[in-house]
Amino acid sequence: MPASNSKDRVTIIGIRQVPHHLSKEVFETKMGALLDAFMALPVCKKNVLKWDLILPMPSSFDASIRAIGFSEPQSHVLAVAECETTDHWAEVFADPEWSRLVMEGEKEFNFCSSSQTFFTDVVTKIEGVESVNPNPVRSVWILKAQSRFSRDEFSDKLGGFVDQLLAMPKAQKTFHKHVMFLPSTMDTSDRGTDTMLRGLGLPVPEPAVVLVTESKSQEDVIELCADQAVKELMKEATAELELHVNSVAFLGNLQSKGNRA
Repeated sequence: MPASNSKDRVTIIGIRQVPHHLSKEVFETKMGALLDAFMALPVCKKNVLKWDLILPMPSSFDASIRAIGFSEPQSHVLAVAECETTDHWAEVFADPEWSRLVMEGEKEFNFCSSSQTFFTDVVTKIEGVESVNPNPVRSVWILKAQSRFSRDEFSDKLGGFVDQLLAMPKAQKTFHKHVMFLPSTMDTSDRGTDTMLRGLGLPVPEPAVVLVTESKSQEDVIELCADQAVKELMKEATAELELHVNSVAFLGNLQSKGNRA
């Protein structure tokens, strides 16, 4: 299946686990308010093109995940943000008001220490059409690479399984959009993207690939996961790549915090 690589945007993924001392609802409220505050800053209005937050929704999807070997997921949220270039991101990160809000977020709900944040290469496997699916349900798959795999090896092997899945008619019917967020291959030198994030106090992330899909309903996704051929492929991928170890999957709703696309 043809895929397109986004070259006109520089994208950052932020994966955050709900801290133990906060309820899911309180955490989501605080996270949403912080992103609203970020996007109100002049430096973000100038530089950030898009910032989306995907929040988990109540569903019976967890049972589908357990059926392929995943453990009961802990609550996570996913943030996806875009600028035109790394220079635009560097300007955002250097802003004193940005730094102040980051510190406040860390004090209130472990904004930095609970985070896995990294620059990504975006590969769109299925291009979404909004008129077909104006209010889609998203499935989020945060798939951690085990230490025996290099970044490229894990991404390539996982990409092969994704291509097999998307070649199935039932998957093509279910997914109206499918995007892979791969760990970025951009420069990680002293002036590079990795150094930018570490300078904010963000921890070094575990290697991971994030998949985000869009479908008409959660029932469609659950029905797809129950398909025997799909289950066998997903079990094979889970066993070969050890996806059940520290990986997370959930269905979610999107909150757009800014979109100048």
